[in-house]
Amino acid sequence: MFRLFLIATIAFGLLFSSLCAQSFTQRIESLHQTDGHLPGSYLQNQNAAGLVWYFSTIGLHAIALDGKHDQNVRNYLDLYLATANRPGGSINDVENLKAETIQWKLSDSDDSYSSGLLSLACWYSYRKGGEQWFQANVAQLKYLASVNLVDAIDSKLNLTCTFNRLPNRFTEKLVVGEWNSRHDEDLINKTNFRNVCQLMDNCESYRGLKDFANRLAELKDPEASKFVTAYQTLSQGIRGMFDSTNNSFRVNTVPSDQVAFYPNRLIQIAPEVFDVDLGPKTQEIYNHAWNYLNAGADKWWEGQIIDGSNQGDPMMILAYAAACHDDKKKALSHIKYFQTMLSLPSTSKTFSNIAELGWALRATRKLR
Repeated sequence: MFRLFLIATIAFGLLFSSLCAQSFTQRIESLHQTDGHLPGSYLQNQNAAGLVWYFSTIGLHAIALDGKHDQNVRNYLDLYLATANRPGGSINDVENLKAETIQWKLSDSDDSYSSGLLSLACWYSYRKGGEQWFQANVAQLKYLASVNLVDAIDSKLNLTCTFNRLPNRFTEKLVVGEWNSRHDEDLINKTNFRNVCQLMDNCESYRGLKDFANRLAELKDPEASKFVTAYQTLSQGIRGMFDSTNNSFRVNTVPSDQVAFYPNRLIQIAPEVFDVDLGPKTQEIYNHAWNYLNAGADKWWEGQIIDGSNQGDPMMILAYAAACHDDKKKALSHIKYFQTMLSLPSTSKTFSNIAELGWALRATRKLR
């Protein structure tokens, strides 16, 4: 009897995972733009007219893993590289993609945007025709990796800075068209953060540089070692962000007295999610960080964040982190919560951000 129950439970779990994956995939596909200013791009959510390249790269990379979206991936990569022609290969987001005149806005970083693009490009390089595409575009990919990641490493901290260090990053005219009304405030805030090193950004940078270095090495590219050195440097810097006093990672290089769920507790999963090598005690550190995340009374897997610092976002990267950490119960609970919320008419469309859908899809596949 127990064996039949176990088999039935496993079968139900597989069916549920399959249905969830299909649902998340379809939602991401519905955000694909086939015309307008930037055909081949992806909207931020079903209620938005904006484009955030960082979010869209996460969502597209997630659906690409089924092997059915190769042409969309190639079109997106080509579009990204054609648009990333700002100082240092930086790229601007879009406030309103559907306006008569395209409305650009400053991106939130240079390091995370570039690293995600590198990982997606490396993934595509293994697909049919992908290696030829990669070789044809490797010079620009190296430039993005160098200026926004390698050259942005603070040598004292061994961490990448949020924005590239070219002197004209925030002074050159960055856009054709009109800025959104928040441009001036946006510019001041982000200029002040240009030398800050963020933990999660660096974990993403590590992953992008490692993927890129490994692919270059496979193709016997003589510059591969440059990027190997870079990601190994970042692993040292990320290890240095771990505070053994309270067994948790610091969020960034700016001192903070307030400990909120986001980003302080949530950010603990970043090194494990991006598989950062922290030396002989890597798993031990992962375990400490996971315990710190779950030490509070928050039931994030049910959408309950007491201090509200997540601002209502589901934070589906946590489901993926739980799956990586082999906490399948919390991962599945978080996915079920997300799926339930998406089905409710009262749920805001912004809840289905393309990055949230991407992480939910990855978590679902991780559980199979």
